[in-house]
Amino acid sequence: MYNSKDSWTIPLNFKETLDSHQLFGDYLVDFRYFLINVHGYSEDELIELSNLVSVVFMLDRVEELEDILECFHKSIAVIKKLSLEEFQLLKSWSQFILARNLPQEGKEEITRILDESSPEEVDKMISNVEKVIKKSVEDAEKQGMEKGMEKGIKKRNMEIAKRMLAQGIDINTIASCTDLSKEEIEKLK
Repeated sequence: MYNSKDSWTIPLNFKETLDSHQLFGDYLVDFRYFLINVHGYSEDELIELSNLVSVVFMLDRVEELEDILECFHKSIAVIKKLSLEEFQLLKSWSQFILARNLPQEGKEEITRILDESSPEEVDKMISNVEKVIKKSVEDAEKQGMEKGMEKGIKKRNMEIAKRMLAQGIDINTIASCTDLSKEEIEKLK
């Protein structure tokens, strides 16, 4: 199974992967790969197939969490028709795909939601998963902004400390005005 957007470039026959395979002719063991290219199917073809594999292929083709959620929404009717065993397989696979980029709290919540879901409640499952992912993304963005602000404040305080040092102000006063440690101020000298 191949899921890259790039074209498949490796030979499909095993013997063609070996150096000088032509020298051995028919005396070389050979077998042929059966290539399944996930991107070789259109979304309409996958929806029409209406089975577990088509849902997995649709989900495997996207990279962004928002796109995965959109695929889940498009696949609701198919997912509701899955057998319990197929649904369990989809939940296991979904847990891996959905939780891989989330913080631990988000992973645990996704796992709980999927564990408690059934094919009949797939709408509710997708809605709850969507809420967890959106909250995790918002938290990550907020945390990134806060770290950026802290870094900017620190940089500004270092610039102020340099100016204060240049004016001959003592380190204790600089430390109390800039919230920098004495060691950090010493390094600026």
